Amino acid sequence: MGVLKHVLGVLDSKVGLDTKNVPKGTTQTQQKRLQKLEADHQEKKRKVEFRDQIGAGMVVISRAMLYQPLQFEEDKLERLELKLMEAKEDGDQAKIKFYTERVEFRQNRVEAMQEEITAMEGNKEDNKKKNN
Repeated sequence: MGVLKHVLGVLDSKVGLDTKNVPKGTTQTQQKRLQKLEADHQEKKRKVEFRDQIGAGMVVISRAMLYQPLQFEEDKLERLELKLMEAKEDGDQAKIKFYTERVEFRQNRVEAMQEEITAMEGNKEDNKKKNN
């Protein structure tokens, strides 16, 4: 250790470091920071676009889920109306009464479902307006 101690103590003054004259690479540091900010901005933009695409897909799925039961009820209503017409042709009063009641019931259900869908879509529009 004695030799090393002697060498360290004899270093030339040209090798020394003058901390007052060390140039600071602020432009280089600033550019790195700006690049990182730009990369973060691009990442946020990409995530927002991705969420918008997912949201659009979910809207399509939710609408399909809303309209599927309605279409099912409308199909049942049409079949009952056909049976009611057949019963009227036959003149069977018991069948006419039965099918008339069933048709009225299905019509009320279809109307209620349509009102529910309209209300849900109205709420979605209100939420969009609030978010914008």
